[in-house]
Amino acid sequence: MAQKVTELSDGLLLQQSDKGDHLAFNELFRRYFSKLYKYTLSFTKDNLVAEELVMDVMLSLWQRRGSIVVADSLSPYLFKAMKNTLINHWRKKALETTGIGENLDYADTRSADHDMLTTELHDQYKLHLEALSPQRKRCSK
Repeated sequence: MAQKVTELSDGLLLQQSDKGDHLAFNELFRRYFSKLYKYTLSFTKDNLVAEELVMDVMLSLWQRRGSIVVADSLSPYLFKAMKNTLINHWRKKALETTGIGENLDYADTRSADHDMLTTELHDQYKLHLEALSPQRKRCSK
């Protein structure tokens, strides 16, 4: 009598997935999606980001089938992959550049004495420019 897919070990399910068995992979997906999602959500605090990152890990599992070998439980492999995916996500987030709209918002948050310092600097520039000889004034224009 053949075992039900739900009764198979992770290792056997992975072997079946290697052969293109979608039912075996679906069982692995069912076993681990919720656990990985909760784990990821605890770090991201964003439902959509957590779901997307877990989907990326599960897609990678499907794409790498045949090259992953586990004796019994796939859990350590998947949680390590999830941890690495989270780290990569945070790295990408840290490298994102700000948009031009955000830079315009920054201009409104300058310190209160920014305008005063700018005016003083401009006045000092004019004062030094006036002190130049007529020939040097023409070169600086």
